[in-house]
Amino acid sequence: MNKLNLTGSEWIKLDLQIKIFTKDEIKLYDINYEDIKGNTLYELLNTINDKNYKFIENYYNFLAYVFQTCKSNALVKKKVITEANLEFEHKVIESCMINKLLIIASILENFAKNKGINALGSIGIELGLATVKDFEWWRGYLIQKIYLENIFDAIMEYIEKNSLDKDVRNLASMLKNSEINKRISLKYLKKFVEKEKIDKIKMIDSLMGAEILILSFALSERLFKEAVFYMINLEKANNNEMIEKSLMPIYEMIDKNVESSLINLGFKEDDAKEILSKLRFAERRLC
Repeated sequence: MNKLNLTGSEWIKLDLQIKIFTKDEIKLYDINYEDIKGNTLYELLNTINDKNYKFIENYYNFLAYVFQTCKSNALVKKKVITEANLEFEHKVIESCMINKLLIIASILENFAKNKGINALGSIGIELGLATVKDFEWWRGYLIQKIYLENIFDAIMEYIEKNSLDKDVRNLASMLKNSEINKRISLKYLKKFVEKEKIDKIKMIDSLMGAEILILSFALSERLFKEAVFYMINLEKANNNEMIEKSLMPIYEMIDKNVESSLINLGFKEDDAKEILSKLRFAERRLC
């Protein structure tokens, strides 16, 4: 049997012998060294790699997380852009965001192949996306705007502010979504929420089946917890408690940003809190 390989790549290994898909759901850009020579992101990846830190495999696992989340978000956005009757300006914003996701993933792919590195990937992201990709476009889009983007950006923002390595901080800053693009796309999504009368019940129902993908984005798998801990502290964690204590501010930031997004979409504060309670991260240990 072939390995499940929806968002993964040859350099990302998954401990799952199964094949679900027979075609590429979304393709990376065909780039070579000449295309990315001098590119800031590519140079940062190399600079961090050349420091020869101990336990460097955690750095590679972190890059696998970024790669898989970028391709997952790109696939959801592709479905929105191709299936939804969006306003032209709305499509432009989402097209800008998907372009950045594919550029990041393409550069990571090139970097990994050039360096001959291997990493462990997330089975949860693969299985979760296998479900979410078949949702109606608006369900996947709501999940992405409210959860997936907020989770990813909270992780990158925390690394940006707290990593002991300046280059790692700069890398995390580059990986974040554009804040202005997120705000503009949320405004357009609010119009859809109002038009379709998506209330608290519909929002909660839309989460059903998406839990695996959301939790996997939020570091539910230990290997990614360790990878993010490493990117911040440049050392290997001694135990679960050390990891959880270090990452708790990220969970709190996710909860805060999710609630804020719900309110910006027009949900009342009490309703936003109730929706949030279905997947509140700061109150659970995700080991």
